[in-house]
Amino acid sequence: MGVSPSLKLFDRPLLGSLGKCFRVAYWEYHQTQDEPCSLETVVTLLYEYLKAWDRPVHLIGHGLSGVVAYLFACHYPQRVRSLTLLAVSDQPAATWHAHFYLQRKMFFCSREQLLVRIAQSLLPTSEQWRARSLSYALAKDLDTSPIPHSLFQVIAIPARKVSVPMLVCASKDDPIVAPAALEKWKNHLKPGDQMWLCPGGRHFFHYSFPSLVNLKIMDFWQELRKLQPSMA
Repeated sequence: MGVSPSLKLFDRPLLGSLGKCFRVAYWEYHQTQDEPCSLETVVTLLYEYLKAWDRPVHLIGHGLSGVVAYLFACHYPQRVRSLTLLAVSDQPAATWHAHFYLQRKMFFCSREQLLVRIAQSLLPTSEQWRARSLSYALAKDLDTSPIPHSLFQVIAIPARKVSVPMLVCASKDDPIVAPAALEKWKNHLKPGDQMWLCPGGRHFFHYSFPSLVNLKIMDFWQELRKLQPSMA
């Protein structure tokens, strides 16, 4: 699923890998400038889409999309077979957008300069050539995603245990969701839940290492089938 249309190209390699073995559906939400930013509205729209499905789904989300997936699993666990969070902090609302607004208050630089700096931090060294184009995508993401933050307030969403099986993944070099933030997820995991650190790739590690992430997700699903074969 995706709620950041300008960044969806980073999801495509993983979707391609998963699609070779499984039926994959990609649900999108496009925020317009005339609509209020409401994660609750997005969660409700996702429910309206999934309620027609005849069985619970494996839900995957990266970043802000992962936050929506997490909130959906909290509200509608009966519709979720498993939850996979990619680059979602133990403080779920601490997305790159929150870092942007906090830094806007701290540094005396233009919006464009700060977005380039953030884009550089999100990309691995081998991908720095795309930092300028990513900064444009980030600027668009600020306008077309249901971001709960603003210059006036950066909100917090408290983490809690969800009843569905959960896999939480991050990268060892992600400046947004550092390994320490991933480690704190242990306070909210149940028996059978899993955590995994990708060896690199920074914030978009699922783009840099789609095969590794794909293998980890499939291993997680395989363990679920062993524990609950009737749900396979």
